[in-house]
Amino acid sequence: MNKQQAKLFLKRFLLIGLVILLIEFSLRIFFGFGSIPVFVEDKDYEYIFAPDQDIHRLGHHFYTNHYSMRSDALATDDNIRILVFGDSILNGGLPTDNEDLATTILEKNLSLNLRKKVRVLNISASSWGPDNAAAYLKKHGDFGAKMLVLVFSSHDYFDNMGFEREVGVNSSYPAKNPSLAIIDFFQNYLVPVIKFRLFPPDIQKNESLYYLNSKNMNSGWDYFIQYSKQKNIPLLVYLHGEKEEALNGSYNKYGKWLAKYLSDAHVPYIADVNLNPDQKFFRDFIHFNKDGQRFMAKAMEPLILKTLGK
Repeated sequence: MNKQQAKLFLKRFLLIGLVILLIEFSLRIFFGFGSIPVFVEDKDYEYIFAPDQDIHRLGHHFYTNHYSMRSDALATDDNIRILVFGDSILNGGLPTDNEDLATTILEKNLSLNLRKKVRVLNISASSWGPDNAAAYLKKHGDFGAKMLVLVFSSHDYFDNMGFEREVGVNSSYPAKNPSLAIIDFFQNYLVPVIKFRLFPPDIQKNESLYYLNSKNMNSGWDYFIQYSKQKNIPLLVYLHGEKEEALNGSYNKYGKWLAKYLSDAHVPYIADVNLNPDQKFFRDFIHFNKDGQRFMAKAMEPLILKTLGK
């Protein structure tokens, strides 16, 4: 290689490096790539979103407070606190802005109605069951709550904790941010989008996984009912139907078992399949989009107001 070829190679190398740097900074600054919600392991409830995160990504704002809730920080002047436990249905994940969560909407509406500072605290994580939620309650207490709300689905009749290691192993539960925004873009956005378009999730297969090796009813249900009675804190359950259940206007057999269990235990519950949720409220076979979150908040608000004495 002569000097002229060496100079040309160096120029091309520098140009490629400059383009890569430009793409890297553009993805970070304008789109928020390079920062993703990360999880931490927990010996009691398996995992949860890491506390004190604040992420702006693709126009969405995702944040957690010091207790890993998808809510604002707790304050000494909170008048009424309501704890709402759930899985990814309640959490919303990155596609749902904190402002569009049912809990945030409820917090604002209830504060206006009751003319007090009401906190509706979102305690949730992907694939949690009632036993995960119960373990969180045991570990952190009820924060002086005046009401407890559970948001779960038919498959949560079972879905017991297994304590398989997920954080940092399963790509859905990252333990740290990607080293580069470019890697993040390809690994956590472009590839999943292409994969979803080419290979849509098999709903039946996913449903069968829920019940694999599940022989006993989830222990969290009994725990919350007993806790509610012992502490004299009202309990409400929002039973969320999958898209197909909503279309049929009826839960599958596990949802029916759960509804009967709640009725027999005299626990008030909202059966959202009876409220005719629009199919447009779903972003996939089970998760609500922001319109679905608003629908969920609207369904819960009257019962919460009635329970709190409005």
